[in-house]
Amino acid sequence: LIYWCDLMTKYVNGEDFKKLDLYEPDRFVQFVYIDRMRSLADKAEVCDTFEKIFGYPVYEPPYRDIKLGEHSFLTARASLTRKTRSPPQLDDLCILKFQMPYLESITKALEFNKMPILVGEPGVGKKSMLKILAGLTGNQLNVIGANRDMDTIELLGS
Repeated sequence: LIYWCDLMTKYVNGEDFKKLDLYEPDRFVQFVYIDRMRSLADKAEVCDTFEKIFGYPVYEPPYRDIKLGEHSFLTARASLTRKTRSPPQLDDLCILKFQMPYLESITKALEFNKMPILVGEPGVGKKSMLKILAGLTGNQLNVIGANRDMDTIELLGS
């Protein structure tokens, strides 16, 4: 909850905090809560809980688009600086429409210098999404394979 509030205050960026509508609480609920749920039922439960508390549904942009500029990569709600002006190296990977919310959430995490948490069964495209984003932004992707036996505390820091 604190993380969600922190994102909202960073988004408002110094505006009058008494204007609650500036916070747009639904702006980050997808990123912080919904995208971390594994099942559709859990995702729906988060949406229902949000609507019960705030009195309106989580806003979902009707059309997600990406813009690739010389110096930036933009989605509807997130942006990153590109390190290169050359065309992206995507290694024959393509962005599918259903992947856009996930790509946007990963982008938002990186925009706020947070580690994205990707959940899902093996082979659903988690690594491909990271490869696509790295290619679009001109970054090199280094992959460490994690498994149940790995001490993730050492990766994350204690």
